[in-house]
Amino acid sequence: MKFLLFLITLILCQFSWGQHIYGSVSVGYQHINQGSQPPSYIVNTYHQISNPWFWRLEDLSFSDAISSDLSFGHMLTDNIGYELSGSYFKPLTVAENDGYTERQFSGRFLRGSAKLILSVPIKKFDLYTKLGVNYTVGKLFHYQRMYNKGELPLSFDESTLKYEYTGGSKLGYNLALGTSYNFNNWLSLFTEIYAIYQPFEPSKGQRTEQTTDGVDEMQYNDDPYFSQVQFGDESEWYYYTSDDKSQPQKLYKRNYSLGGIGINLGIKFTLWSKKKGESGTP
Repeated sequence: MKFLLFLITLILCQFSWGQHIYGSVSVGYQHINQGSQPPSYIVNTYHQISNPWFWRLEDLSFSDAISSDLSFGHMLTDNIGYELSGSYFKPLTVAENDGYTERQFSGRFLRGSAKLILSVPIKKFDLYTKLGVNYTVGKLFHYQRMYNKGELPLSFDESTLKYEYTGGSKLGYNLALGTSYNFNNWLSLFTEIYAIYQPFEPSKGQRTEQTTDGVDEMQYNDDPYFSQVQFGDESEWYYYTSDDKSQPQKLYKRNYSLGGIGINLGIKFTLWSKKKGESGTP
């Protein structure tokens, strides 16, 4: 049945409707909706006990992001089509500094989207809406640096600790409203505003850096109990002790929002076009 529907769609696309295939590149800015959840620990407690200056409940979240998109679309008619997009999504780094400890929370993500397009041509302009689903993969990074400056009774001047969080991919959805100005049949400029829902819930964390005065201190990195965390359900304790050093420490699950409202500006170029009654123009 699925193959039959695909075959019917393919045949209909070759009839008299005008259609074209296009590519586009764009850049955008997005304001990220803040999530609401109580602070919790996100670093293996072994490292926070051995480095008490890093001991803290964290409530970090992103507020803004930039993105770059590459898209390919197929307009089946002048009014209906679909689009596939790939995006590099970079939240702006969250930085905090209390005079002794510096904290940075950052991330890098790739986002794929599939969208249905409904368009209304008006002379040289096209008004359109897009509705689709998206899936994001990527990593979060939590970097901490404590610097003594000779003011605290410690035997060192600087200590660093960095964690990487992965495994948080979730399905989301998006909606966009836009307009494009057609310079000619092959090139147009477009702008659109969009709303997107995209959660990210890391399932594990891994220590990737630990130093004291520049000296590497990645001891026990092969033992998950001393170097990793596993995020579970809200009902689990924020940490646990165990004689089994092959299991990572368990922490409360954290939800990070990568969704919000944004704007894109880009250029669209026609790769292939077939007008009504034509067989196709490369």
